Amino acid sequence: MESNVSEQWIDRNLNLKDKRDRDYFLKKLEMRQNLPVTVGQVEEAISFLQRKLDEEWLTLYPFYSSAHVSVKTGAKSHQALDFFSIVLRLGFALLALEESKGSDRLIAKLNLHSFDRLSAIVEIICAARYKTAGYDIELEPSTWKGKFCDFRVRFNDEWIYFECKKESFTGSRYFQKASRFADNLIDLVLSGVEHRLPITHRIDIRLHRQPQRSELPKLVNSISNCIDAGQFSKWKRVGETEFALNPRGAITPHPTLTAGLFRATVETAPKPITQLANIQVVFDPFGSKELQKARRLIREARVQLPQDSKSIMVLESLHPKRIVRIAEEKLKQAGYENVIAILVVGDVPTGKERFLTLNASHLSFPLDFLKVGISPSPI
Repeated sequence: MESNVSEQWIDRNLNLKDKRDRDYFLKKLEMRQNLPVTVGQVEEAISFLQRKLDEEWLTLYPFYSSAHVSVKTGAKSHQALDFFSIVLRLGFALLALEESKGSDRLIAKLNLHSFDRLSAIVEIICAARYKTAGYDIELEPSTWKGKFCDFRVRFNDEWIYFECKKESFTGSRYFQKASRFADNLIDLVLSGVEHRLPITHRIDIRLHRQPQRSELPKLVNSISNCIDAGQFSKWKRVGETEFALNPRGAITPHPTLTAGLFRATVETAPKPITQLANIQVVFDPFGSKELQKARRLIREARVQLPQDSKSIMVLESLHPKRIVRIAEEKLKQAGYENVIAILVVGDVPTGKERFLTLNASHLSFPLDFLKVGISPSPI
């Protein structure tokens, strides 16, 4: 078996139209960062995806410091997915579940042009983790009153039921309103100062709340003055807004502002977005209505699970710490006695944010079993 994937094989199985894109992808595979698998396994996973899924899953766009696909999640909406951390891992997971009864229904979910296909990814990868860990699993078992959950796992001669959900923000009017304001702010700031911004720095803005319109000219003027004076890496405040001219390096996460919008000049050679971005605006898109939606997500998962059997929820969110707080509340309520735990993972390519919220009624339940469901290691 060859140690590297050939260009001819790439052309047969992936949609990469530009030679520079192909060369970049080959180099990424040769490095195999975060992929402790052989080239043969990579070929097998990609070939499986090509046979089973729509073309969009294998149409790659080099972006940031990786490669992404863009899949439809609605009539006018798309979602970018990192090929190496999500799509390729999905291929390994589907191969692990190929012989399981009901795996064809998982493929059908992935080919739906709706947000449900993103929740299906969470379900498939989680189920495959337990399968490859040596547990017996059953896909989409019936629960009660004609309902079905995502899968169940046999543990110590007992079935543990799982329901997986991905939180959606794209349809939220509050989220969209906050994002539109941040986008308009970027236009306003860049139109006034971008031509004078040093190539070594970017503009970072923190919105603690939406500022009054009267504050915006003052904000632009303050940023302009800092550029002229060469005042870098110092945070300044204008009303409820903070800004700084920072080096184009690593972006330090803010503890409470959880969403970010940036504007960058994209180059042909993929580079980290922190090196390309001219401006970044971070803000909090989660109002009280968003908290209600998070609670509803957990309720919806609970309805799919059986009332009289042990169960586990797996939730993926853009803001996992917020979900954890709500999960802690829910597990204290009536009707959740048999929910052993709610596992929460962050909706980020690195997947570093992982939380395990254990029900006080099941403190003696083995943690090693629960940790399989949120294991960060590739399948």
